[in-house]
Amino acid sequence: MTALVDLDDTSRCPRGDRCATCGGGDGLAVATVATAVGVHCLTLCVGDREAERLPRPASWTQAIELAAAHCTHLGIDVDAMAAAMEQEGGKE
Repeated sequence: MTALVDLDDTSRCPRGDRCATCGGGDGLAVATVATAVGVHCLTLCVGDREAERLPRPASWTQAIELAAAHCTHLGIDVDAMAAAMEQEGGKE
């Protein structure tokens, strides 16, 4: 069975001008993070990507908003994200 959508696709996600973890600007790239409420995208520097240092959303509300924004980048709705996460085995 093939995945409904690639939740890790960042081709349409905006890249920020600084790292979401440390605020640095070396080797910035967009990455994805899976949470209990969905997958979201964020900009990370090369050091934080390699060390897998990820910022935590400040609240459940922010986590939900970040996941909804990533849905927009992917051209899907939150129900499609939930279905894709379930198909992938509850990616958390």
